[in-house]
Parts: sequence; C-alpha cells; structure tokens
Amino acid sequence: MVNQNTTMTLDDRIKTDLENLYNRDLLKFIEQFKNCKIDAAEQLSKNLFGTPNELSSHGLPGYYTGNRKAKTVMVMLNPGSDVISQDNPFVTEKTLNKLKINTVNSDEFVNSFQEGCRNFGDLDKVRIDNFDIKQAAFLKAWDKDKSEVDIPDEFPGMLKNLSSKLSKKEKEDRDNLLRETKKNVLTQKLQLELIPYASREFKNVEPSKMHFLFPYVETLFDEVFSYERNYVIFCSDFFEKLFRMYSDDTEYTGSIDFGEKKEWPLFQNDRKACCTPIKITYNKGVAMTSMHAVIAHTFPNKALPNAYDKMQEYGKFCYEEFKKYMNSNP
Repeated sequence: MVNQNTTMTLDDRIKTDLENLYNRDLLKFIEQFKNCKIDAAEQLSKNLFGTPNELSSHGLPGYYTGNRKAKTVMVMLNPGSDVISQDNPFVTEKTLNKLKINTVNSDEFVNSFQEGCRNFGDLDKVRIDNFDIKQAAFLKAWDKDKSEVDIPDEFPGMLKNLSSKLSKKEKEDRDNLLRETKKNVLTQKLQLELIPYASREFKNVEPSKMHFLFPYVETLFDEVFSYERNYVIFCSDFFEKLFRMYSDDTEYTGSIDFGEKKEWPLFQNDRKACCTPIKITYNKGVAMTSMHAVIAHTFPNKALPNAYDKMQEYGKFCYEEFKKYMNSNP
C-alpha cells in the first residue's frame, strides 16, 4: 500500500503505478479479454468491413427490447454505441447488473438476459432517452387500438408550450410525461435490430458484400412472422437496398414487393422525407405467408431527434402511405 502522504518523484510514481499493473497480470488480462468474444460478430465485421473491430464482439449484443409478441415492431440496423465503449468490461458489468442478469451458469445467463431485454423499459424507467422518445413521436398518429402502444394524449403537444426556462413544477411534469412515454414505447412494442452487434455508425456496405447480411434478414423475418403483427416499420433507408438484393437471391425463399417510394416536404430547403410501403412474403414453417410493412427512410435523420412535432408528422405520413398500400394490395 502506497502512503498517500509520502512525497514521490515522478520516476517513483511511474515505477509504482506500472508495477501494480504488471504484477497484477495486466498482459494476461488483455489476452483473456481478447479471447472473450462473439465469433459471429468478429467474422461479420471482417466480411463487411475487412477488419474485426468495426462491430462490437466483446460487449453484450442487443437483439431486441420489449414484448416479442407485440402487435407493433420497429426494426433498427444495430445498437448505436461506439465499439470501444461497448467492449469495455466495466460497461458490460454495469449492464449485467442493470438487467439483473444471473451468471450462475450459461442457461441462467441466457434466460435472465432475455428477461432483461423484455423488461428493459421497467428497469430503465428513470433515464430519459431521446431515441426512445422519438419512436413514440413517430407512432403517435398510428391507430392506438391496433398498435397497442399507449402514447399519452399530452405528448408531444405539451412540450411545445414549455419555454426554455421552466419552473420546478413544469420540469417535473415534463420529465414525468417523457418517462411515461418512454416506458410505454419500450414495453408495449418490440424493437428488433438487424445486427445485434453495436457500432456508433452503420457504415456503407459494398453491394458485393451485402449477401453476408442475408442470414440476419432471415433471423429477422423468422421473428417478425412468429406472431401476428399489425404494424412493422423498418427504420432506415438502408433496408430498401438490402431487401431488394435479398429478394433477388434465389438461395432464400423470402421476397419483398415494393410499393411506390413517396416523398413529403417535411423539411425546409426542398429536403423531402421518404417512405416506401412493402409486402413481405416469407416461409414460416410450412407455408408462405405475407405481411405488410413500411420502410421509414428518413427516421434516422439527424434533424429529427429533438423535433418531436416533425417526427410525429413524419410518422403520420408513413402511416397514411402504409394504409393506402395495404388497402390497394391486400
């Protein structure tokens, strides 16, 4: 134990600190950490990007959040967290504790992890997360009886009337509304990830490498078609290119029919918001079945995260186009 009151030279401090690390098996820890990885994540990163480090292979994956039997499904590309942070063992330990994951054996580890994914909205009810709130704004105009996602009537309209300088009561009311909204949208719908391995940005995938994602599309469709759904929303422009190439690949039985891509003047400077209604046909078990869905191309747009009124308008636009396509293409 170092006496904190003892004056140390710089060389003494360097020697003491680094000897602590070296003598407590720093190099062994690094080697163990490098071997503690998800093989599929590392291989997919190599296949898509030529390096093992573009996707998190050491951290906990994010497969889904919420109710797997939900009537509403929103699909993202992958968890948006930078690889270095996600691969940090202290971050993993914090997540294990937050999700109340049991590590007594592998079966309990898997089962309690899934339970944590299902109950994340309850376990994380205090934190106000902007990404979850914008999902609620998107869904606000969708038929609540069919979506089964209870978005409070006051949201997001209440936020428009609050100035930047809030009283204590106004701030409490706003935060409680956002927490309730966030909890409902997390627990009452299903959020899926195309790829469960985190990265801060989903980099462009070359067309010649797109086929490496097709098995993940199959997993995605298998889950979506496992239960009756009313609304399925793919929240990225990337899904259009991916689905067109997947649908053309004869190795896979799934196919996608594309409606007309529609534009709407959501932004200034002639920038348009877009969506494409689709119909997915997939062999789930013994027969081919079909399901209507929509690609919300503009959902990840960086101009929308805090513009809840604009996100609500965009969600309404996508909903109207989804209904038109479904009624004309039963």
